[in-house]
Amino acid sequence: RQALIEARARRLVNDAEQAGAAWLLPLGKPPSVSRARAQWQTEAATIALYRHRYDIGGSSPLGDAKSIRTPEQAAERRAAQAALVRLRQLSTRTASSQRPSIDQAPRL
Repeated sequence: RQALIEARARRLVNDAEQAGAAWLLPLGKPPSVSRARAQWQTEAATIALYRHRYDIGGSSPLGDAKSIRTPEQAAERRAAQAALVRLRQLSTRTASSQRPSIDQAPRL
């Protein structure tokens, strides 16, 4: 069952990427390095499942916090929020590792 849920989550993310879904923009660009990209997809899948389960639309990855109706949804939103934080950290790390160092910068 877990494998089916994870496969569905990956499909939700892939479908959103292909559709150019606005909610993906705050997640940062998926890294090109395979290990970092796999982590990005895992975190994005957590958010996609939350959006799917609670029928969240719009461009905000997690929707409006005021729309939370149950303690279970609040807990799942916290998990999705944690995934969003990890995605932003991942984007920062991969962006800084892809910048040329002073030694690699072109000379004028």
